[in-house]
Amino acid sequence: MDAMMLLADKACLAKQEELEEQMKSMHESIHRMFSQQLEDSLASTRERIAAYVKHRIAAAIARLNRIKAIWERTKTDVAAERFGSHFVVGGRDGAAQWECVDLCCGHGATSLWLAQHTACVLALDTRD
Repeated sequence: MDAMMLLADKACLAKQEELEEQMKSMHESIHRMFSQQLEDSLASTRERIAAYVKHRIAAAIARLNRIKAIWERTKTDVAAERFGSHFVVGGRDGAAQWECVDLCCGHGATSLWLAQHTACVLALDTRD
């Protein structure tokens, strides 16, 4: 009887080890499967984020280029309004070499603008 119980215990232990080995194998398979799914999901998310960032950068650059074009037109219009159409912004026709005098300059906004586009500015104003 003891021999039969010993054989049954050995068979039971063998079956338990077999089941533990199967569970370990299943656990590893599930781990690999979910790891791969997670890696695929992360890769997909990275690609979507990269595409979104690229799109936003392109949109920002386009917007800044539009603003720059508006500013360039406005800058030229302000110069023509203040100094006449013969004044060319950016130094063409020798404007960068000009020496200017701003009489009755007030707070000097025009003088400051001229200083950015000509060689020298002398601003004069009188007090009442």
